[in-house]
Amino acid sequence: MYSLELKYNKKHVVTYVILAITTVVWLSQVFLFGSQTAATQNLLNSGALWGWQIIQYPDQIWRLVTPIFVHLSWSHFLMNMITLLMIGRMIEEEFGSLRYAEIYLLSGIFANALTFFISPDTLAAGASTSLFGIFGAMGTLGYFTNSPRLKQIGQGFLILIAANLMLNFFQSGVSIVGHIGGVLGGGLLAGAWPPARYKKWVPRNVQIICALLTIVLFVMFIVLTFSRLG
Repeated sequence: MYSLELKYNKKHVVTYVILAITTVVWLSQVFLFGSQTAATQNLLNSGALWGWQIIQYPDQIWRLVTPIFVHLSWSHFLMNMITLLMIGRMIEEEFGSLRYAEIYLLSGIFANALTFFISPDTLAAGASTSLFGIFGAMGTLGYFTNSPRLKQIGQGFLILIAANLMLNFFQSGVSIVGHIGGVLGGGLLAGAWPPARYKKWVPRNVQIICALLTIVLFVMFIVLTFSRLG
């Protein structure tokens, strides 16, 4: 069981780096905008995702990345960072720091690309896309593993994902598309590039299919959105 204890452990270095970067970004938002951090223009200035901004200015495609570190309020920031500390460290140990960092970042980008494709009118920000990504990755790993321990953990994450997505339907201001995109992206990335020590459990054809699907879907989200709305 993982607690909120911040005692340094090199196995969790990426979790702490993500926490530090996200905290710096949030405190910068508070310093610059105070109680108006959630105002539309201030969120845009902070790096939030708004599809029409990218359509109008394609060089702002970086907005698929920056929303991962931007938040709307203290409660939004604290909820995501507490989740990161409580769960992220365990997942980092299973995937290894480098693979964990890749999945966290790339699943968030994938989720933002899906939001860009499905709901370009949505103003979106928050680490939850990436958090759902690492949840999905752990669920995938648990599905393929022959380890009873990991299988049980993976099933727990699948239940966590389902419960959270159900709650999203009753919460205002939550981008369920982004959360679904995170789960899908994280699941595909874990299938395509599983941790070395668990790679033998994921069939080679599954790894290839997941890798191709990740690339094809991501490109499709971007290209089709520009061709449809540009």
